[in-house]
Amino acid sequence: ASHALRATYVDGKMDEEGAKPCAGVQGTTISVENLFYNVITRRKALKGASEEYSKVLEVMQRYAALRTDVSFTCRKHGESRATLHTPIVDTRIERLQSIYGPSVARDLKPIVIDTELSKKKFDFKLNVDGLVSGGNYHSKKTTFILFINSRLVECPPLKRACEGVYAAILPKSEKPFVFMHLRLPLEAVDVNVHPTKQEVHFLHQDAIIELLQSKLEKLLLASNSTRTFTVQTLLPGAENLRSAANAADDEDGQENTPSTQSKVKSTQREKAGGDHKLVRTDANLAAGSLDAYLKRAMNSEGREHEKIEEVRRTVRERRGRRIEPDEDYVCELTSIQELNAEVAARAHRDLSDVIRQHTLVGAVDARKGVWLLQHQTKLFMVNASKLSEELFYQLTLKNFSNFRYQALQEPVPLSQLALLALEEKFDETLSWD
Repeated sequence: ASHALRATYVDGKMDEEGAKPCAGVQGTTISVENLFYNVITRRKALKGASEEYSKVLEVMQRYAALRTDVSFTCRKHGESRATLHTPIVDTRIERLQSIYGPSVARDLKPIVIDTELSKKKFDFKLNVDGLVSGGNYHSKKTTFILFINSRLVECPPLKRACEGVYAAILPKSEKPFVFMHLRLPLEAVDVNVHPTKQEVHFLHQDAIIELLQSKLEKLLLASNSTRTFTVQTLLPGAENLRSAANAADDEDGQENTPSTQSKVKSTQREKAGGDHKLVRTDANLAAGSLDAYLKRAMNSEGREHEKIEEVRRTVRERRGRRIEPDEDYVCELTSIQELNAEVAARAHRDLSDVIRQHTLVGAVDARKGVWLLQHQTKLFMVNASKLSEELFYQLTLKNFSNFRYQALQEPVPLSQLALLALEEKFDETLSWD
């Protein structure tokens, strides 16, 4: 149609004016006014606006869980933000996650039944599509959502059967989450059970409930191999406080047993045997792992320097992706092999462990290259310049004729680099004999 239509119904009948053309968006909008105006008892039974809105929201959430191909929005009157907004998704787990949160969707397991039921002369097909919570789901209230032929209904016998299965698996205070959609022939469902049409009965109800109960029990037992339990942990020192309290209560002069006399060593300092044996650093930590916790006052020059460093890191990453690693090459030169053998013969095992497992403490004099290293409980002062010189010397011998290379767009002035190397002066004010 080229336009929308608007109609007004009173007592279930359209008024005399009929449907009128008007402007509107695609879709159907229903507005209810003067609800139960002629049924005083029902109108008085209505609660406050907040309580009635929570009931409307619950119904909207359950229908949104069923129809993943429809977008639902529920907004309370007078508020600009929607309480419920569910976009169209592909799976029901995604829809349940957007409605009830990731803690519910994380532990849901599918339950599917597609079978033919036969009893006496009645034959029909049963189709069940649902999601049920596993053993790791934690909730204090049962959430049971049942649809029969895409209609939200209640079936107390089926709900009790499901709760009975979970009672044997979940802890006493935990309750399950169950979503089921049953498809039955229309003639097999009896809706005239309750005046509100909310509770229904269906054909072969006992057999279907028994089938669902058996299927649910097998599913939970199969997934019961992994369980997660929450435990209460004591903070460091809590055991000491408990021991002190017990000692204060024990004033009758009785001797303590050996088990109460021995003190449990719970802290790292006690386990190490004192402050002088406590290792406060970890060599396995990544370098610079604490930099994220440091905040520095940065001026305009500092921000500019940070931007330059970011550009440099980006360039290095791009260059690193273009360089293909060469195959390992074994140098067969006798001179290089002799130099490698000489380095291996001069290697000191203890010093190698210090260099390999050390933790950087800080600089004593950065201009002179004096730094502090910690290894276990010992502190070392090293000449970083001499140490770096020896490191790169050994790396050069080890990777001789096996270094990666990269073609530069502009040639490097080797003469200027050689002059810079000759002009480099080492500070020999410290003696490292």
